[in-house]
Amino acid sequence: MDYFLDNWGSFVGVLSLVITIIGFPIAILRATQARTASREARAAVIRMLSIADLQRAIALIQRLKDLHRDSKWEASLEHYQALRVMLADIDSRLTDISAKQRFDIRSAIPLMVVIENNVDEAVRGASQPSEASGFNEVLNDIQVSLENLASFAFAGEEDD
Repeated sequence: MDYFLDNWGSFVGVLSLVITIIGFPIAILRATQARTASREARAAVIRMLSIADLQRAIALIQRLKDLHRDSKWEASLEHYQALRVMLADIDSRLTDISAKQRFDIRSAIPLMVVIENNVDEAVRGASQPSEASGFNEVLNDIQVSLENLASFAFAGEEDD
């Protein structure tokens, strides 16, 4: 007993070393698990934001088609830029989409620029846009692509 009392610091040191050797890997494991959970949460938030943007973009396309049908060209000018921003956000957020899906999103953006420029030129000239009859066809194609992408994104959400 006297030996223990005289050397209690050494025993505490050895006990601390054993606890450290056991505790350090556990701490690393917990940190790794926390980092994985953080990445999964971030991916889920990004997916939800993308789904919301997809739904908003689809609704905005429908709104533009209605404005085109009613020849409300000036009112439609307010929406093209917002749609382009949504498409760019979707493109940057969704990293796990196919090459075709990415191509569809990226090719929709310049198409929106062409339509907007055509409408803008017509509004300034107080005339009907040339090619106006094809605008809704283009928007329908974009809408179908976004609806397919939304289905893909929702399916990915259900897997989580």
